[in-house]
Amino acid sequence: MTDDLKRILSAIFKLGKGTGLSKTEMVNLMIYNLRWFDPQGARSIVKAGFQSGLLKTEAEGQIIPTFDIIKQIKASANVNQFAPSAYLSNK
Repeated sequence: MTDDLKRILSAIFKLGKGTGLSKTEMVNLMIYNLRWFDPQGARSIVKAGFQSGLLKTEAEGQIIPTFDIIKQIKASANVNQFAPSAYLSNK
């Protein structure tokens, strides 16, 4: 699950230009840009990112990854062809 979660989070931050994002921005990117999750599923992904230690909040309130998204993107051959595992949205 961690590999899929890293791929999902990497795709979100890639679309967000690699900068810190708000929770709302992250959820909207998953719903409207990537079209991978419904609102509840997208919020669950953000929650799973925090619970697994893959996300943290900066002092300014922006959410940032705790892992190298560039390395993850390069390891994921084509993020546009990636479809997250269905069970992730149920976490």
